[in-house]
Order: sequence, then structure tokens, then C-alpha cells
Amino acid sequence: MANLRTVILLFLVLAGIIPIPAFAYDRATHEGITQAIVQGYERLHGNALDSSEGQRIIGGSSAEDDDWRFLNHFYDPIRYRGLTVLGISLGQPSEAWAYDTRGQASWRCIAYFPCSHDIEYNDKLFTSPTDYSWDRAIYEYVYGDKNKGLEAVGHALHLIEDATVPAHVRNDQHGHIGSVGDADPYETFTSQFTAANIATPNDLSSVPTYSSLSSYLDHVARFTNTRFVSKDTVFTYYNAPDIKNLNVQDGFAYDSQTGSKVVQVDRRKVQGGKDIEKFILDDPKHLVVSDNWNVLSKTAILNGIGVVDLFFRSVEQEKKTGAIKAKNISAAEQNAKDLAKKGFKYVKALYGSSLDQGDVEELLADNAGQAGAAALAVADAPPPQNTVSTKPTASPVSTTKPPQSAPQVLGASVSPVEEPTEQDPPPSVGNDDGDTISIISGGASGGSPTQNADTSSGSGSSPSPSLPALSLSILSPSENELFATTSVTFTGTTSAVSVVTAAYDSTLATTTTGDNGNWTFNLSLSSGTTTVSFSAATSTETTATSTRTVAVDVASPDAPDISINECAASFTAVDCTVAATTVTISWNAVSGATYYDVVKNDVSLATTNATSTTSDIPASATTTFSVVAHKSNGTAATSTEKTVFVITQPLIINEVVWAGTNTYPEDEWIEVKNMTSSTLDLSHFVITDTNGSRVVQLSGMLDPIVVQTGSGYLVVERSAEAVSGVSNVLTSEFAQLSDSGEQLLLQWGDGLATTTVDSTPAVATCGGWCSGASEGSIGYSVQQGTSTMNLTMERKEGSADGSLAASWQTTDAYSFYGNDRSPSAIFGTPGVANSNGYPTVGWFCSPDTFPITSGTHYTPPSESCTYLLRAISTNTNRYTALYRGEVGSSTLEAQDFAGVAYIRQNRTTAISNPQAGELFYIAVYEGRIGPNFDNDPSGFDAYFKTGGAPPHSNYFVIPWVYGP
Repeated sequence: MANLRTVILLFLVLAGIIPIPAFAYDRATHEGITQAIVQGYERLHGNALDSSEGQRIIGGSSAEDDDWRFLNHFYDPIRYRGLTVLGISLGQPSEAWAYDTRGQASWRCIAYFPCSHDIEYNDKLFTSPTDYSWDRAIYEYVYGDKNKGLEAVGHALHLIEDATVPAHVRNDQHGHIGSVGDADPYETFTSQFTAANIATPNDLSSVPTYSSLSSYLDHVARFTNTRFVSKDTVFTYYNAPDIKNLNVQDGFAYDSQTGSKVVQVDRRKVQGGKDIEKFILDDPKHLVVSDNWNVLSKTAILNGIGVVDLFFRSVEQEKKTGAIKAKNISAAEQNAKDLAKKGFKYVKALYGSSLDQGDVEELLADNAGQAGAAALAVADAPPPQNTVSTKPTASPVSTTKPPQSAPQVLGASVSPVEEPTEQDPPPSVGNDDGDTISIISGGASGGSPTQNADTSSGSGSSPSPSLPALSLSILSPSENELFATTSVTFTGTTSAVSVVTAAYDSTLATTTTGDNGNWTFNLSLSSGTTTVSFSAATSTETTATSTRTVAVDVASPDAPDISINECAASFTAVDCTVAATTVTISWNAVSGATYYDVVKNDVSLATTNATSTTSDIPASATTTFSVVAHKSNGTAATSTEKTVFVITQPLIINEVVWAGTNTYPEDEWIEVKNMTSSTLDLSHFVITDTNGSRVVQLSGMLDPIVVQTGSGYLVVERSAEAVSGVSNVLTSEFAQLSDSGEQLLLQWGDGLATTTVDSTPAVATCGGWCSGASEGSIGYSVQQGTSTMNLTMERKEGSADGSLAASWQTTDAYSFYGNDRSPSAIFGTPGVANSNGYPTVGWFCSPDTFPITSGTHYTPPSESCTYLLRAISTNTNRYTALYRGEVGSSTLEAQDFAGVAYIRQNRTTAISNPQAGELFYIAVYEGRIGPNFDNDPSGFDAYFKTGGAPPHSNYFVIPWVYGP
């Protein structure tokens, strides 16, 4: 039949009736759908498969298109047929193909000669390398090669996926090579989908559960057949879908259940007023096939997940029942079992027995898969001298046959239908009690039972019995199994006592089996692939041979060379220190490695086949990474460890001169501050704005803060000499800052900034700059008015979040540092610590460093006190005084002339016998200049003591209460 199918197929191809090949989805599309199935099963069952097992399933799905197997990927569920051309079947329905162990074993003969994979008469059922049937999948996973079992699952999933291709369930022969042939528009469209863009559905609640693979194939094929059309079966050949039952609107026919487009409908009038209707599957925008894909790919994935679940349920069932294992016998063994059943029926009819037919069938079932053809005899045991010897007499292979007398057995030459009747009684047998049954087992190959003549009467010589075939089975290791050691143990069995020889390379080894036929070799193999040939021989010259190929790989993989990508932008030279809390770990692909373990702080983070992964890491901590490369031989190698330390805010924006100076408003600068204890490499930092139009690249090294030397600050000026008298200045010609406000960002990264480590407040936070001033007040005088200067915007000490308004202050102007190009003093602190943020008027006593607030309780720690006077201009005289009591009712305790100084320090302020709870206040006032104003001090003293009107309004009072 296979040869006939080949001739027919070649004829049809050459005749141009079916261009080939006729695949459904592309291999890459199959791999993508199968990957989504595996991922969906993993999501439902919690990582039941490791990555290599998932790849086996995906690989099997792709391999199902090898060797013309695609001819069996069609399944018309309405007419139950496979690919059929001109009434000639060119392949099985995929529903039958999925279960056809022998058909899959011989299928390669369709495309290749000579055939080498057929299951021969003495071969076990599950032995062909081209068999990936459903039973074979379960058998291999439970008893044999798990990898092959998983690959066979992939083959089954391929059939499920092809059942979602309309052409494959509607017998649409669409084979083509490139542009030649009948390309299916749906398959052409879906070729764009691969593992890179096929996703597992989010909702897996509708994964169907059926009891067999056949049910899955039938349900999927019927769904596709009755709701979709293919190019050559648009509303023809099948009753469904029917245009009459579809919802036609907006030029398309829609399926009411799925909501997807079935065809485009082109209705128009032609000459003569006749209406015509044309149905189009491949519309110009591919809207129909796109809708088809959305529904059918999801159907394939959900049913595929169900099939994987069915497989593992079937595996557990097989472990309990062994039903599929019982099938793994040769045709010879099955024939022998059938003969034994029939023979018992005949013998019992002749001689009678205490056993019944069911007992024998149960006995044979219990020995399913074991060696032997059975013959039944109802007789006394034959004399010892007439039994066949079961041990070699001398050498492994005898050159002569010893004389043998056959035991009394029922030979195969006796027809089971020649049953005696009561009118034809059987001849008597000496000493037969009618209840004795002997079961004589043949070889493991299941050869035919020994045929011997009856010796119960007559004096003629006995004919020589035919010898049973000798079988040789290799039990372990499995074909192509990989070992990480050169010492490999082979085990097997023969159907009779024999000498077994193992041969490979230039080595020969022999052993003699025990009575049970079992044998074992411990062989030392070289690295690489080795094929070992085994042969068995009995003393009667009966022989059997078999081979087994294994691979030895004792070498460990090379250790991966790993890196942390973000470390290329480390801002310290001695180690990897970054500002990001997510990093990417990369490594080279190691030859022979099948997967990698990524280890984080000595705990496994991920197992992957890729060469990179990402990980979150904690701030202000060191994290260690390593990568372990694994080979399939079980060896592994670990990379050197890489460590990364995270500082999320290594650098801050510390001061901004957005208004320049009074003399040169365009002389702006920005100061940054090192927040670490290390020297920073500034080449990975930029200052920018929210839209990226301003980019100020920093450079150089910045030492940590050292108060004594003033290091740790960098002033970035927008033009040369904008700042002078400052030690660490970088000139960068950036655009002038807007007086109406900007948000500045300080970013870190490698090449392009990737992480914002600090920022000033958004413009909307304060309606502009949150601090600093253009022409800000530095004091008022009754005579001169307000004195102004451009004041800088400073970062408050200890403020971590620069985006908050509360993190900033206007320089207090009590201390200033550096000059502009004029050179005039800059009212700011470039290159040194920011100002203390003192108020315009204040008072405190050493060792305190910050002024008291109005109304507070205060116990001066000493008599050495400081007065803050910036509220009053330096263009006039300033006076300070301490009074006991309240304004208008007090006594003077101390008074001082402050002159033009902003700050009056270390002034002796003695209080005589203060009592807890007593009221005091500090008075600060302007003493106008000129002969007409010499009485200002006495006038204010009288006002403070007894009340009345003060000399003028430019004075300040800070009341406080003595004591805690």
C-alpha cells in the first residue's frame, strides 16, 4: 500500500494536480504556537516543565513536518477522510495518524528508499525511530526515553494546530512552492507569526478537558470546518458555514458565535441590471484572515494546553495499569500468544483440564511483553534424556548439532479448528491424568513455537525439531543516551542461554548469560559517539545481533564571562557603584551549555537559555551575581562573581544662580555636591530639563566633601569667569536659565542618561523658581530705602528630595563667597557649604547656632551672644538691646551699637538674677545718620521702657520667656 501511494503521489505531482509541499502553518509559526501552549500549561500548573523539556515539545512540533508527514495532517471530520485527490487518498486523517504506531514507523518509506524503519516480525512495537504516535509518547515517558516522549507530545500538538487551518479540515489541496501552486491565503498571512509575537491568552479559564487525543482533534476540526472557509471551499462542498446564517454588514459576513469575519462580500450590479455577489477571503487589508487568526490561534493554544494536561494524566494512569506497556510486544510474540490460546482450547477438548480458557488468557496477559511462544501439552514430563539442552556444550557457537529428542508438545502444525467430537475420542496417553499442563517458552523475540512430532507411539525415528529464533534485547542505556563518564554499563537479555559479544572500535568483550538470559557489560568508552555492536550465539549456532549508540562527554563547560551592563557607567573607579535599582546581567554563550542558572546573593534567581536577564537590587546595599553554565552531561561551571553597589543619590543639585548677579545677570551657574564618601567620575552625569532641550555634560572627578578644604563641590558656569575666587569650576556654555522658572534634572547613565538622581521642583510647584531672587532685599533704611542684590537658590542641608519646595531656601546673605567678573561679591556660596538659612533678624547665645523664635522659652547657655541684623540696611546705623519685661514696661539689661555689620557676634549680654518665667525681649532698630537724628537711641530706649511713640518704624522686637 505504501508503494502504491508513492506511485500515485508522484503521478499527481508530475501531472500538476497537486503542487507540493502542502504545509499548514510555517515551522516558525508552529514553534510559536507550541511555545504559547507550553507557557500556558506552566501558568496553570506552576512550572511543571523545565526549559529543556519545553524545548523538546516545541522541537517535536516543528519536526512533524519532516519526511512528507504533512500528507497525514488533513482531517475532514464531516466525511472522515484525510488528503484526498480525485477520489484517491494520499494520507490518513490526522485523527488516525496520531495513533498509528506501525504507519508512522513505515511512513518514511514514502519518500526514501530503502526503508529501514519498518517494525519487523520480531521487533517490539515501540522500536521505530520515526514513530511519534500518542501511545509511543506515553510509553517512552514512563518506561524509556523521556525526551522522545516529550517530542512525541509536540508531534501531537502539531496535529491539533493544523486542525485550526481551514484548508486542512476542508480537503483543500493547497500545495505550492514559492509563488508556484495554490497558496492558501490564511497560511500565507499567518507566516508572519512566530515565537516572538505569539502570546499566551490571559484568560485560560476555558481550556477544554477531554478524555482522548481523538476527542480534541475531532472537536477542533469540527469547529474550524463549520465556522471558517478556505480559498477553494467558499460556501461549497460543505453545508456550513452557510452565507444565509451569517450576519452581513459593512461589506463583511460575520460568524455570530465568534464575532469574526468569514469573508468579504462584494455585491454589485453588472450591465443589464443583474445583481452579482462575490465572496472574498483575501481582502486587500487582510481583515478576514486576521480575524480568522485571532480566533483559530487561540483555539489551538487552549486545546493544546488541554492535550498537554491529558498527556500527563495518561502518564499517571499508565503507571498504575501498564496497559500501553502490554502492547510493546512483537508480532511474533502476539502470534505465539494467539496460538497458545487456540492450542489450549484444542488440547482441553481432547484431554480435558482443570483450567479453563480464562485462566490461560490471564496467564498470557500477565506475561505480556515477556519472551515466548507457548505450546501446551497434556502429558507426563518427558524423560530427562529427551529434553533439549539449554546450555552451550563447549564453545560459544557450536559447529555440530547434538542429537535431540523432542518433548511431547502440541506443534503449530495441528490446526486449532480440528476439534475432536464425542464420536471420535482421542487416543489415550500413558500415565495421563488429564490435568497436567506444560508451558514451554521460546525466545524473547516471540519466535514461532517449536514444532515437534508426537513420540507417544511407534518405533520410527523422530524428525528433527525446528529451532526457535534467538532474540537479543538491549535494555539499557537508551539509544543516543549521553554520559558524563567513560564507564558505561550495558544490560540486556536473550531468549536462551548464550554467549554475548560486545564489539566497538578495536575492543571485544564476551560474557555468558545466566539461566534467565540476562547479561551485563561494563565498558570503557572514549569521548564522543560510540556504536557498540552486540551479538548472541547459542550452542546450536542460533544467533541474534543488535546495536546501541551512546555519547560520552566528560568535559565540563567553560565558565561564563559575565558583566553587569550598568557597571559600564559606574561612578566610582574602585568598584561598580550605580544609581539604578534594576540591572541587566549579561554573559557569553558557552559552547555546549544547554541552560544557565543566574545566582543572586547565593540564591538562584532564574534558569534560562538566554544570555542575559534583569534583576531588581536594593539601594544602599551590595548585591552579588554569578552565572552557572550547565551541559546536558550534568557538568557545570560557575563564573566569577560580580558585585554591584547602589547609591540612588550620589550627586545633588546644591545651588542655582538663575538670576546671575546685579552687574552681570547673564553670569549664571549651577553647583552640584558629592553626597558619597568616594571620589565620583562625573562623566556619566548630565544636567538637563524636562524636555531634554538643555543638556549640560559634567566631566572630571569630584572628591568627597571635606569641610576643612572645601572639596566636594563643583560649580558649572555658563561662561568663562562668571565665577572667580572658587577652586573647582567647570565652564559649559549652556543656554541662559529662564527667570520665570525651569525644572532642572540631574541624570546618570551610560551615553544616554537613564536614571534621574535629583531634580529641582517643577515650575508648577511654586509658579516659577521656588527660591532665590532677582533684586532681592538685603536690608531696609528709613533714609535710603531697600537695598537689593540678586540672591542664589540654595539646597537646605539634609533635604533628600530636591523636587520639594521645602528643600530649598534663598541664601540668607550673612555669608557670601566668590566674585563675579566685575569683580563684585556674589550673594551666594559657590564652591562652599550653603548658608545657614538664618532669618533677617535673630538672636542666640553660644554654643547654640540657630536663633530663637518669638515667644519661645529660652535659657541662654552663656553671655556670648549673636545678633542677626540683615533686615536693616548697611547704609545706616544699627543698635541692639536686651530688655526685661514687655515693650512699654521694661528695664534695659544690655545695649550695643552694631554699626554696619550684618551679623554681630560674641556680644556680652549679661542678665542679672533672671527668674524662671520672667519676660524678656531683644530689640533691633535703625539709628538714622545725621545731626537731626542723634536722639534715635534715647528715643527708642524711652519707647521700650515706658511706651509712647517710637522715633520711626524700622525696628524689630523678639519677645521670649526665661527658663525651660
